[in-house]
Amino acid sequence: MQSATRAHRLLSRRPLLQRRPYSTPALDVPQLLKNTAQSVKNTDYDSFICGSLLPPKSRDAYFVLKAWNIEVATIQDVTSDPRAALGRLKFWRETVKACFEGKPPSGLPLATLLAGAIEEFNLSPIHFKRILDRREKDIRNQSIGTIEDMEAFGEETASSLLYLTLQLNGINHIPTDHAASHVGKALGITTLLRSTAYHAQKRKNYLPVSIMAKHGLSEESLFRGQAADPNSAPGKALHEVAFESASSAKVHLDKAREMSKDLSKDAKRVLLPAALAEDFLTTLQKKDFNLFDASLAKRNPLVIFRLGWNSYRNTF
Repeated sequence: MQSATRAHRLLSRRPLLQRRPYSTPALDVPQLLKNTAQSVKNTDYDSFICGSLLPPKSRDAYFVLKAWNIEVATIQDVTSDPRAALGRLKFWRETVKACFEGKPPSGLPLATLLAGAIEEFNLSPIHFKRILDRREKDIRNQSIGTIEDMEAFGEETASSLLYLTLQLNGINHIPTDHAASHVGKALGITTLLRSTAYHAQKRKNYLPVSIMAKHGLSEESLFRGQAADPNSAPGKALHEVAFESASSAKVHLDKAREMSKDLSKDAKRVLLPAALAEDFLTTLQKKDFNLFDASLAKRNPLVIFRLGWNSYRNTF
C-alpha cells in the first residue's frame, strides 16, 4: 500500500497528466512502476539491487531513470544502422524535451513516468542532455583517444545518472557531487573495459588509442582477436593498456572513498554502485588484466552481498 501511495504521488501532482487521453480508461501508475522496476531487474540486476537499497522515497523514480538510461544506452544494440540509431536517439531527445514541458507522448508509459519524476523531484535537464550527447558521440563512433576521454565517458554517463539520483534524494552538497564524479568515472572506465571483447566483435574500440600506441597495440589486432591470447605480443600489449586504464579507475574509487566522512548516509547509498566497479577491477586483476577473458562478461552473483554489506556499514 505504501509503495502504491508513493507511485500515485510520483505522477498525480501534475494536472496535465491527469487530463491526458489514454487508450485505457485509467492509467495504472502503480502497475507501470512495478513493470518498470521489473524491466530493470531483468536487464541490469546489479543496478536493481542498488536501487532497492536507496531510501524509499526515491526508489520508484530511480527505476524510471534507470529504465530510460537503459533504453538510450542500448540503442546501438537494437540496430546496427547508424542513421536508424541517430533517429531513435533524436526521438528520445524530443521525448525528454516534451517531458520537461509536461507533455509526454501518449502511448509511451515510460515517458509518462519520466515526466512525473521530473516534476516531483525538479530534475535538472542538463544531466539528461549530457547522457544523450554522449550516446550520440558513441553512435558516431567517436574514438577514445586518452584515459581522460574514458573518464569523460564516465562523467557524461554514469556520473550524470548519479547526479540525478542525488537530486531524487534532495542532496545538494558539493563534496557529494565530487565523490559522485569520481565514482561515475570509475564506473565508466570499467564499463568500457568490460565490453572490450564485445565491441571488438563489432569492430569497435573504446580503449584509449594513445595508450594502445604507446604499447604497440593496434585496433586490428583487437578486431581479429589476436590480442585474446595473453602470451602473444598483442595480448601482452593489451595487458599493459588494461592495467593503465584500470589503475585510473582505482584512483577515482580511492578519491571518492576519501571523502566518505563528509557524506550523509543517503549520499552513500546513492554511491553504492562503486562496489560494482571495485568488483570488476578485482576480477580483472585475478585474470591478469586479460580483457578477453570470458568471465569478465559475467556478473558476480556474490556482489549483491557486498552491496548489502556496504549499505549496512554505511559505506560504499
